[in-house]
Formats: sequence, C-alpha cells, structure tokens
Amino acid sequence: MIKEIHEEPSILKKLWENLGGRVFQAAQRIYSSDKIYIVGSGSSYNAGLVFHYALAHHAKRISIPITSGEYLYYSKTISKGDVVIAISQSGYTSDTLEASRRARDAGASIVGVTNNPESPLARISDYVIYIMAGKEEAVTATKTFTAQIYALLMIVSEVSKQEGGEGIEDLGVVPRTLLSSISLLEPISRRIASDIYRYGSAFTLGEGVGYAIAREAALKLKEAAGVHAEAIQTSEARHGPKTIMGKKTPIYCNVFFEEDLDHVAKLQKDLEGSGAPIYLVTSIDVDDNMRSRSFDVVSIPPLRSASISIIAAAFYQLLSYYISISRLLDPDMPRMLSKVVT
Repeated sequence: MIKEIHEEPSILKKLWENLGGRVFQAAQRIYSSDKIYIVGSGSSYNAGLVFHYALAHHAKRISIPITSGEYLYYSKTISKGDVVIAISQSGYTSDTLEASRRARDAGASIVGVTNNPESPLARISDYVIYIMAGKEEAVTATKTFTAQIYALLMIVSEVSKQEGGEGIEDLGVVPRTLLSSISLLEPISRRIASDIYRYGSAFTLGEGVGYAIAREAALKLKEAAGVHAEAIQTSEARHGPKTIMGKKTPIYCNVFFEEDLDHVAKLQKDLEGSGAPIYLVTSIDVDDNMRSRSFDVVSIPPLRSASISIIAAAFYQLLSYYISISRLLDPDMPRMLSKVVT
C-alpha cells in the first residue's frame, strides 16, 4: 500500500502527458448529452462523486451519481441522448457492468473509466478512459483511486472549456504538488496515527468535493485500519450526529474552500466541552479561534479547485496505512476483502 501511494505522482504525470485525445472525445459527448449519470462502487463511486461536484462547480453541469447496485431504481429514466460515466478499476465489477449494459441497451453512451483496457467494461464502452496505474497489489485502492480522480478532472476541465469556462487551471501542477505533499504529509500521518490508533471509531466530514473525500477517507479507515468511520457532510453533523461525538471519536474536517469555514466553526462551537479531538485538513488559512478549538491542523497545498481532492486523498491514505501498522494489521490484505467484487 505504501509503495503504491508513492507511485501516484508519476502515474498522474503520465496521464497528463498521454490522455488528452481520449479526454477531449469523452468531454465532447458529455457536453452534448441530455442527462449525465455516474455509476460506480466503493472507491470508484467516491471518485465519481468528486466528478459530480467538480462538474457542477467548474462546468455548471448537473449529473446524477448512483452506486452501481442501485442502478435499477434509475434505469427507466435513462434513454438515447444520455451518457453514463461507468467507473471500475478492474473493469470487472459486476454491478457496474450490469448497470452499463442496461444503459447501453437503453440507448445511452458509455464512458468507461478503468485500469484495464481489455476488461469487459472497456469492451462495452463507447469511450474508454484508461487510467494507466499499473497493477495494484494491495487490496485497498490508492493509486487507482487517485488516477481515477485525475482522469475525471481532466474531463471536467475540458467540458468546462466547451461550456465557455476556463477549465481547471491548476491540473498541470498536480503531479509535482502531490510528489512534494506526500513527503510532507507522511511524517504528519505517522505522528497522528501514533496518537489515535487505539480509537475504534472516527468521523470524516466535508462539503462538496470535501465530502466525497470524507467518504473515501472513511472507507480507507475501515478497510486498511479496521476503524469504524462514518462520513458526514459537515453541515449535517450538527443535525443529530454530534450527539455521539466525544473524547474517543476523532473528527477529521476537510476545509478546502472559504465556504467551508462557517459550517466547521459552528460545529466546533457546538462540540466545545465534549473532548472530541478535531483535526482540520485544510488548504486555506484558518483563524486563531478555529485553530484553538482543533486538536491539530494539517495544512495541505493551497490549490483552489477540485484538484485539492487528490492531495487530501493521499493524506488519508497515508493516515490509514500508519494507523493499520500501529494496530498490527496488514493494510495490504484486509479481512474478508478481495480486489474485485463480482
């Protein structure tokens, strides 16, 4: 797992240099679509959720994210002229394949995002986005998740340009930024893990792409570290969930944009006296009051687009890995999990 986390910057660099033509074609189809659906499971769904939020923010296009297993509830709404973004690292995930086949039969175009260009998903897709991550040995998805997000953000950037926008201007610097960030975040992750590895539960919070990454963070904490983790939108945490937040439940708050500050500040005030250790994972400057109410502040590079999701994802991957090691678990082979769910 740790080896594959460190491979991520070079994979993203390769995608940036080689994926342009396929991205342009897929973006053209998405731009001309009547409706946009996104299907995936597990980490692939979370990558799709980043795409969903980024598409709205950067390209002003609405999409419908669906976990592959729930596709049947939407299948009658999909027709010719629609496009389905189907995401599967292996290209063999049974629920995603079934959703893609049904969508194709209904006349929709399929954009398959996969790490296997010879997979069944690739064969039934009209447009294939190959994420070029190489074989992932660890069951826990790290480099393939990051590569999925990067490829999807490249599509968003192109759709934005076709909509008359500016695209995602900082995408080109992400591989180098990620390389330096991993070096900085690894010792921080190791230190935090040594403080909280004994806790069996955690909350991960965020809004927009921050919520999508909170979902992936919770998944990694479950898979690799054996920690019960729940992802919640920061604003929703104040509507009930805060009642069970306390001394033994670390809370990781993603604060990526100025709009996130108000929800986090209000939650911190609500939790005063609870003893809950709050960690801010932030790409913006927070004031002294917010810092004083936090157990720790993890600063990540100040990217001002959905690209920040990639840096934050790497932090949570590192954190989950080092918590796992501290708990004497094998992060590469979580119990009862396999690489492909068929």
